Amino acid sequence: MSAYDLEDALNYIITQVKTLSGIRNASLAPENLAVFPFVVVYPFAGTLETVTPETMKGLHTIAVEFHLARRDLPRDVAAGLPYVELFGKLMLGDPTLGARVETIVGALSYDFMSFTWGDGTVTLGFRFKIPVKIETSLS
Repeated sequence: MSAYDLEDALNYIITQVKTLSGIRNASLAPENLAVFPFVVVYPFAGTLETVTPETMKGLHTIAVEFHLARRDLPRDVAAGLPYVELFGKLMLGDPTLGARVETIVGALSYDFMSFTWGDGTVTLGFRFKIPVKIETSLS
């Protein structure tokens, strides 16, 4: 059973995303960021259930948003496309997220979309959803 928790997994993803070429900042849901591209990581959804009287299983979906400046749509889209494959390889190549989770459960999904961030800044980018399983002690 893992001694890690959801926060450890989020922080690990932040650390790994910062290794991708061109990413200027990555953090856990900041209020405002003004340097592009930046990445925001946060818990998106999840379920918790009892496995045994001593064990809880969490099935969590972690959101990872890649925010690109929205200035010139064709150029902005072209600049962001490589992150789909780069991020996919980064996560799927390490399905326990550095031993922070039991495993990634199933497929990563993503949406390409427009975001409104912080003070109303419109950005363009990808929201990845990573389903993970974490089991922890109830005591």
